[in-house]
Amino acid sequence: MHSNPNKKLYGDFNEHSLGVNTFHLAKKLIDKVIPVSEEDSLVAMLRFQEVEHSTVDTVGAMGLAAILAGQLPELRGKRVVVVVSSANMEPDLMRQCVDRALVLDDRVSKFSVQLGEWPGDMAKLLDVLSREDVRLLDVCHRRHSDKSDVFKAKVECVVETRDKTQSAQLRKTLNERYPSICWLDR
Repeated sequence: MHSNPNKKLYGDFNEHSLGVNTFHLAKKLIDKVIPVSEEDSLVAMLRFQEVEHSTVDTVGAMGLAAILAGQLPELRGKRVVVVVSSANMEPDLMRQCVDRALVLDDRVSKFSVQLGEWPGDMAKLLDVLSREDVRLLDVCHRRHSDKSDVFKAKVECVVETRDKTQSAQLRKTLNERYPSICWLDR
């Protein structure tokens, strides 16, 4: 775990001591200690939900996080058991963690594009997004946002994709169709 953990995500995990006797017994069984970033823990939580259909908090996800982050290369290609032991997390915080993990995993994209003010222009954009099979999280349509071109509207969208491959395909499709597209930082 990193040196300054988020108390909201890790609770009292960092403050509790195992005790001197437990530490001396356990240290004989420990081969190495690995730092795990908050970002890696969040992505591991997401993988537990998607692959194992399990709800695991950030503390429980740390073992998988170390593996997914490539911090244990000696395990590559081997069958591995990860011990998952964690406390409960509030549902709202769990949802926030998953939302953040989707961004960290490059599965949430935000872009803006200039559209004409003609009937059907917005519907065409939404149709492209529908055909790409992405989940539309947010859309903002601003008319008259730029005095230099009063017959255009600026549309900002936030979308979620299944994986990085679909994200790349979406970018390719939209870049080809909309030369004015601007990909925004998350």
